[in-house]
Amino acid sequence: MSRGRSEYIDSPANEIHEGATEVRENLERDPLLGRKHAIFSDMRAKGLTDYVALPLYTRSASGIW
Repeated sequence: MSRGRSEYIDSPANEIHEGATEVRENLERDPLLGRKHAIFSDMRAKGLTDYVALPLYTRSASGIW
């Protein structure tokens, strides 16, 4: 997924890349109360109940992979 695409810009992965240490969402609660990522609606429709994203740190100079 390209970082310039709207799907990436409005994604939990972008939050992590921007410096968030964790993105966690309870998909069972009212969608109006949480983050507004479009992918969460898709996950709810498939019956998923929880989402978590964490940064993956590497030993490379760039820090986050």
